[in-house]
Amino acid sequence: MSLASLTDEFLEKSVVGSFSKVGYLVRKRLAKWKPLDLEPLRGQVVVVTGASSGIGLVLAEQLVAAGADVRLLVRNRAKTERALVGWPAKYLNGTWQIHEVDTSDLNSIKRFAAEVAELPEIKLLVHNAGAIAETFAENVDGIEVTAASQLVGPYLLTTLLKKQLQAGQARVLWMASGGLYSEPLDLAWLANPSENYRGVSAYAKVKRAQLSLMAEVAPQWNLEGVLLAALHPGWVDTPGLRKSLPTFGWVMGPWLRTPAQGIDTALWLASAPREDLAVGKFWFDRKSRSFYKTKSSRASDTEENRQLLLKWCTESFSRYS
Repeated sequence: MSLASLTDEFLEKSVVGSFSKVGYLVRKRLAKWKPLDLEPLRGQVVVVTGASSGIGLVLAEQLVAAGADVRLLVRNRAKTERALVGWPAKYLNGTWQIHEVDTSDLNSIKRFAAEVAELPEIKLLVHNAGAIAETFAENVDGIEVTAASQLVGPYLLTTLLKKQLQAGQARVLWMASGGLYSEPLDLAWLANPSENYRGVSAYAKVKRAQLSLMAEVAPQWNLEGVLLAALHPGWVDTPGLRKSLPTFGWVMGPWLRTPAQGIDTALWLASAPREDLAVGKFWFDRKSRSFYKTKSSRASDTEENRQLLLKWCTESFSRYS
C-alpha cells in the first residue's frame, strides 16, 4: 500500500483529521490531485439549490466562472442579489439566473420545474440546500421541514427534471454530511418525527436517508443516462455552521475547511471523466468512501428498508400532486 493510501486510511479513521482542513491539504498533496478541468461545463445548464450563501454560493460562483449557465435556487432573492453584486464585472463568459424556490415546499418545486420546462437539457443538478431546524416544524403538506427540504423535495425536483437530465447525460449530486455516520436509516422517525425532536439529530437522520435513497435509485437512473452520487464536504466554515453549531464552530474554527475546499469534490464529480466514476457511491476528497462507521447504521440500511424509504418519499410527493 502506498504512503498516500496509508495516510488516507489513517485520516479517515481519525475523523477529526479527515473532516478538517488537515485532511484536505494532506490528501491533495500526497495523492497529487490534478487541477480541475471544468471545460466540459462551459455553456451547459446547471442547477444548484441553496445557492444564496456558504457552499452553495461558492459552488455556483465557480460554475459561472467556468462559463456554465447556472440556475441558483434560493429562498431569498434579495439576499442573493446582494451576494452577486460584483459578478457582472467579474464573469463575462458564464451566465446565471436566480429562481426563488423553497425546497421544503412541493408546490414551489413544481413551479420551478414548469418555469424551466422548455430547457432542452440540464447537465448538472446539485442538491445543496440544507439547514438544521431549531425546533420541530412541518411544511404545508405536513412533512417535517428537514425531511421535506432535503429528502422529499430534492427527489421530487430530480423526478420532475428527469427528461432534461437524461437529455444532458447529467450528473445529480447530493451534498450530504459527515454527521450521517452517527445515525441509522430510521424509518420509524420519518413516520413520527416530532417525538423528542432534536434538530441536529433530525438533520443527520435525513442525510442518512438521502444517501440510502440515492443508492437505491442510482442503478436505474444510470441505465437511463443519469449518474447519481452523494458526497460530503468535510467540516466547512459557513454561516450555517456558525449559526447552528456555534460551540463547534468556535472550537474547530482554525481547522475548518474553507468553502472552496469544501466544494472541491463536487466540482471534481461534476467534471471528471464518466468512466472514472462508479454509480451510486458516496464520495469525499475525490475518493469513494464507506456508507458506514457504526454497526447500527450498516444493519439498518437493508434493501428492504431502502425500498420502503423510496415508497415513503414517492407517496409523500404524489399525495400532494
